[in-house]
Amino acid sequence: MTVPLFLKSTRAKFSFICLIFLLLRAFFYFLSPTELGDTYNFFHFSDALSHFIYPVTEKRLPLFSLILIPGLLFSDPVVYGRVLVTGISLLTLFLVYRYSFSLFKKSNFSLASVALCALSPFYFYWSSRVLTEALFSFLVLLAFYIFYRKKYFALGIICALAAITRYEGVILMISFIPYLLIKKDFRNFVIFISLPVFALGLVFIRLLNSPYLLEPSGFHYSPWSFFIIPAGLLFIFGIIPHRIPSLNLISKCSVKKMIEYSPFALFIIFSLSLFFLWVAALPRLFCFLIPLLSVPAGRFILSQNNDKKIVNILIWCLCLGFLIYFRQNYRFQFLFLDKGFALVFLLISFSAIISLIALNKKSVAFTLATLGMVVSLFSYSFYFKDVYISVYKSLQFANNLEGKIIYSDETGLTGWYLKNKNIVYFDDTEWPERVKSLKSNGVRYAIVTNEFDELRRLVFIEKKSNRSEVKMIFEKKINDRGYMRYTRIYEII
Repeated sequence: MTVPLFLKSTRAKFSFICLIFLLLRAFFYFLSPTELGDTYNFFHFSDALSHFIYPVTEKRLPLFSLILIPGLLFSDPVVYGRVLVTGISLLTLFLVYRYSFSLFKKSNFSLASVALCALSPFYFYWSSRVLTEALFSFLVLLAFYIFYRKKYFALGIICALAAITRYEGVILMISFIPYLLIKKDFRNFVIFISLPVFALGLVFIRLLNSPYLLEPSGFHYSPWSFFIIPAGLLFIFGIIPHRIPSLNLISKCSVKKMIEYSPFALFIIFSLSLFFLWVAALPRLFCFLIPLLSVPAGRFILSQNNDKKIVNILIWCLCLGFLIYFRQNYRFQFLFLDKGFALVFLLISFSAIISLIALNKKSVAFTLATLGMVVSLFSYSFYFKDVYISVYKSLQFANNLEGKIIYSDETGLTGWYLKNKNIVYFDDTEWPERVKSLKSNGVRYAIVTNEFDELRRLVFIEKKSNRSEVKMIFEKKINDRGYMRYTRIYEII
């Protein structure tokens, strides 16, 4: 396959991947004007921290909210947050290249790793959101890059920062401890552990007093729920594998190499163990593993031999069968969801496997696989582009209203965008479900939505018996694959 002249150098190829990444992200932001609800909770936390207040009931850790503060002070916080996570994502891609090259000394392996990371549907979508995923993914990869360079004090700083970004930062720190103890490197152990210990003190204090640990209990598990973890790993890069890493790769490693790679292995094992405990949060949790896994994956994809073509075809067909089965029966949030995108993806994937197995054209196959990743990325991102859009549009309308507004949605958007208005949160344990009660308390408008909370505690307003007491003045509907999501604003008359 002929490479264009402007893509001859490694720097040009890396820049081209980053440019594609930026263009796709800009397009996604154009289609998705609002953020997920938890983003606005981070904004509230940032606002409190900017006034030197640490909310006692806050379950989130402070680092990400701290770096969001400039967006509250000098610009639109959503725009600032998106620029911030995009910048962090680009740093992550650069670090993927550097880490891969430092290990394997081949630019083609490194560029393949960058492409796998940048175009993974999981990583692209979740690192696009103004959440901790982009920052934590970067810190995890940076920790292993610094570990490879044996800078233990700097490693301690990064682990400390990770520990006050997400609770999973505790796992990151613990992953390095056995290596230092096995090596009997007690001096560097003390250097490494000194800073994270203080960060972990904060983490455990917050964790013991936080409802964070109770969240998985609200998810109803079944034996089939756990298939999302192997399924997520199998399709983590948005491609259909035709080779699976075998135990032969491990058996070829010397004991010295296995000890050196033990922090990497431990972190993956600890993370997957956590995933089994918190299936409800998947596939979001896969995000911080992708930059790390893309480094060996890039090498594995480009260095494999094709002498067992029948085995490769069988594995590809088996993975394809798993993909179709999971998609049709369990609707797990991986790879693709829309039928149109699915057909295009399968056609490209079939062409890629033919190019590799029948024609032995690795460059053509990888190019086609990359195109397939873009298709799955679009499908995954398109599926979630309208999240909370009905609430967002209604709040733009509500900003022009005068009078007390009551709401019950838990998306986080209302509390943020109407924070300067006269708003009150409706809790059915404190408020009687009667329109007359709202009117007697000076409520003039009510926002009713089925976004996030299908029970919609203000739904009593929509009963036929209340039609003479309320008047709908705004409605926004979104057809979500047959389920109608809506937000309505009622005037109390």
